[in-house]
Amino acid sequence: MNEARCLKLIKSAIQTFNLDLSGLNILTEAATGYYVLTPLIAALAGANTVFALTQNSRYGSVEDVFRQTMGLAKKWGVSNQVEILYSRNNPKISLADIVTNLGFVRPLNNVFLQQLKPSAVISLMFEIWEYRPQDLDLEAC
Repeated sequence: MNEARCLKLIKSAIQTFNLDLSGLNILTEAATGYYVLTPLIAALAGANTVFALTQNSRYGSVEDVFRQTMGLAKKWGVSNQVEILYSRNNPKISLADIVTNLGFVRPLNNVFLQQLKPSAVISLMFEIWEYRPQDLDLEAC
């Protein structure tokens, strides 16, 4: 991964779309490869705190994810805004204002959704044809 190029592209996109997450807490995933960028994008866009859920996967261990995410967060000056979470039952989930429906955050089922505050919003990051009821409980939403 060309870190300098990624940072340049992220900053450009934030500016182009006028993305301002100031004062908001974001819940997303932390993963390996280019998915390491997801929490960092939110942090660079000014999020108060980015809670990033992770778990072991065939692509990397939680230790790999932590090392990659926090290493890049430190280089880019946003490590104080990013916090890695290892459990879908972490009480900090209730602080989220915006929740993404990415891999390690799913499934967004009734049990999980009950942890969120009533004003939380879910950013759907898929095409409509990709919708799977087992990943997102629309009725509970």
